[in-house]
Amino acid sequence: TVRWCSQESLSDWNTKITNTAGATRLGTGTNIEAAAKARGQMVLWTDVDMYSMQFTGPPFTFSFQQLGEASGTISKNSPAMIEGGAFWMGVDNFYAYDGAVKTLKCPVLNHVFDSFNQTQREKVFSAEIIEFNEIWWFYPSAGQTEVDKYVIYNYIDNTWSIGSLSRTAWHDAGIFTFPIATNSTGFVFNQENGFNDESSAITAFIETGFFTGDQAGNSIYFVNKIVPDTTFTGTGTKEIKFQMKSKLYPNTSETTKGPFTLAETKGKLNLRSRGRSFQSKYFSDNLDIGWRLGTWRMQAQADGMR
Repeated sequence: TVRWCSQESLSDWNTKITNTAGATRLGTGTNIEAAAKARGQMVLWTDVDMYSMQFTGPPFTFSFQQLGEASGTISKNSPAMIEGGAFWMGVDNFYAYDGAVKTLKCPVLNHVFDSFNQTQREKVFSAEIIEFNEIWWFYPSAGQTEVDKYVIYNYIDNTWSIGSLSRTAWHDAGIFTFPIATNSTGFVFNQENGFNDESSAITAFIETGFFTGDQAGNSIYFVNKIVPDTTFTGTGTKEIKFQMKSKLYPNTSETTKGPFTLAETKGKLNLRSRGRSFQSKYFSDNLDIGWRLGTWRMQAQADGMR
C-alpha cells in the first residue's frame, strides 16, 4: 500500500473530502522494496514488479501504472538513477528503465547469480561513477555474509566487468573530489585516486572471454602477431604485460603463451599460438602507472592440425 499525506502538511494522513491525503494498494507483490524519483514521476519497486506514480491532482491526487512484470528489485538499495533513468539488479537478472522496462544483456550473469548468497540479498547496493559512465553493484557471494564482490555496467559502451572488493557504502564524487566508500571494518576510502593500492602496486587487468576466428568456430587459426594500442599515465615504468590462451575444443585444456612485456615504444609483439578459440589478457603490476587500452589488433591465418 502506498500512502501520502495532504498537501502542505506532513501530519495529516487521514483521507477526507477536504484534503488530498490518500492511499492506493498496488496489485502485485508482497511488499514495496524501493522508490526513487524519475523524470516526471516516482518509480516504485515491489519484490515482483515495477510501478510508476504520477501526480494528477484532485480527486485522486496520484495515478499508478504497472511498468514491468517480474522485474522487481533484489534490495532497497539496488536501483541506481542516472539522468532520469533507472538501472537495478533483480532477483535473477539486470534491468533498465528509460520509459520502458528492458532486460540488460549481461554476459557475466551466470558468474554473478551462480555464486550469490540469497540470504544476504538485502546487502546489495548500487554505486555510480558518472565520470566513467559506470554503475557498480556490490553483493555477497556464496558462503559470505558480507559484501565481497562487484559487477560493473558501463551504460554508454554496454560493457560489463567483475571483481572482488569489500565495500558497504558509496557516494560518487561531487561533494568531495573523489568517490567516497567504506567497508565492513569501518575504513573510509578515496576511490579512483592515484594508481596504487595504498603503497603497493595494483594488478590491473583487462581480459576477454574466449573468442573464435570465424563465426562457426570450426577453423583452426595460427596467431603470429599482436599490435597493442595503449596510452600510459603516471611516473612509473611505462609497460604492461600480454598473455594469450588458446584451445582446440571448448572442453580441452588451455595452452598459454606469455606473459610478454609490452613497453610503451613497442609497436608489435611476435608470438606463435594455434587453436580454434583464443583468450587475451593485458595486465600490469608496476607502481605509479596507469594505462588505457584502445583497439588492439591481431594477425592470424587459417591453419591445420600440423
